[in-house]
Amino acid sequence: SPPNISSARLMKDRKWLWGICGAGLAVRLAAWFYFRSHTLALVTARLPDDALYYFTIARNLASGHGISFDGIHPTNGMHPLWLLIITPVFWLGLSKWGAIHAILLLQSVLDACVVWLVGSTVYKLLPGAEDRNRQSASAVAALLYALSPIVLLRGINGLETTLAALLLLLWL
Repeated sequence: SPPNISSARLMKDRKWLWGICGAGLAVRLAAWFYFRSHTLALVTARLPDDALYYFTIARNLASGHGISFDGIHPTNGMHPLWLLIITPVFWLGLSKWGAIHAILLLQSVLDACVVWLVGSTVYKLLPGAEDRNRQSASAVAALLYALSPIVLLRGINGLETTLAALLLLLWL
């Protein structure tokens, strides 16, 4: 059945979802600021070696050495879309760690967009439910995603994780 006027109004007036996204972004920025000033903790506890592999290939690609880990031999084994997204960051003239922190900041913003999409998607997937229940389910799903420590740390890991979540939710 088509959505009634109040359901259209609830999704049009998404202040509740903006608030959850803001909270999710605040938590991600807090983690980003922490790791910005604790780079050793970032490298030893948070960044998987595959992230450093991505960063090196992106830096080499931005420097004109092609898709290469060592700057000489071609390589593969990475998500090409994520590589193309992060490569321009290395054109900005930032230090190596400055570029890595900029990429993690980009991931934080993308992950806040995922929070929005989680809430919106859950709302859209429940067309037969009462508006109040749709909004509650959407808010709970978005909050669980926004405030989950596991999701938070996986979402800013330098890998294509956040991009994959974003693309999956856009596809749904």
